Amino acid sequence: MKERAYAEGTSVTVESSRAEIDRILAKHGATQRGVVCDDDKGRAAVMFVLHERAYRLEIPLPTLEAMMPSCVAAQPRGWYGFSTDKRKAWCRMQLDQKCRERWRAVVLLLKAKLELVRLGVSTIEREFLDALVLPGGETLGRRIEAQIANVLQGETPRLLPEHAS
Repeated sequence: MKERAYAEGTSVTVESSRAEIDRILAKHGATQRGVVCDDDKGRAAVMFVLHERAYRLEIPLPTLEAMMPSCVAAQPRGWYGFSTDKRKAWCRMQLDQKCRERWRAVVLLLKAKLELVRLGVSTIEREFLDALVLPGGETLGRRIEAQIANVLQGETPRLLPEHAS
């Protein structure tokens, strides 16, 4: 039996998830909160200021164009009898579902990270280090991605150091 993904099949709307994100961030003292989306390019961002630092979580979103092959591959019964408009509507429903699932995952991520901070298990800086917005507007995560790739050059470092004799 296939294990279900988190939030698979959720009926919670994207708008409800975004509102919940705002409530979670406000509850934990975040200011200048906001969510921006570019549905055409398939990306979104959750932005906030917490402890005088700005953070931007960048979220890739599914797009209709990217989903079309999987929509066609997962044809529902009667697909070949569907009109073009009905096929597009069905694919749009699939896209909307994937978006609902993605936003529920973002809610879970924020709740978990901020709860760890509240419990003293972690810090804001540790949990959101890659989302820290630098003075030029770039996030720290974006800045160091290329540097990490250059340093590792395809080699996976050892997790445990060798014993010194």
